[in-house]
Amino acid sequence: MRKRVKKFLIVFAGVVCICLGLLGLVLPFLQGILFLMIGCALISLYSPRMRAFMSVHTVRFQKLHALLGRVEAWANKDGGD
Repeated sequence: MRKRVKKFLIVFAGVVCICLGLLGLVLPFLQGILFLMIGCALISLYSPRMRAFMSVHTVRFQKLHALLGRVEAWANKDGGD
C-alpha cells in the first residue's frame, strides 16, 4: 500500500512540475526548463519510455546519470509493506 501511495505522489509531483515548466516557458519569472527537467526525471521513475529517453540523454553527464540511478533505486525500494 505504501509503495502505491509513493508511486502516485511521485508521478503527481512529476506532472505538476511539467505543468509548471510549460507555464515557465511563457512566464518570465518562472524557470521553465528547470521544472521540465525535474518533472521528466520524476516521471522517468515509473515510465519505461521516459526512462530510456533520460538514460540516452544523460549518459554524457556522469553525475546526473548517477543521480538518476540513485533516485530510481530509492523509488523502487520496498516501503516496508
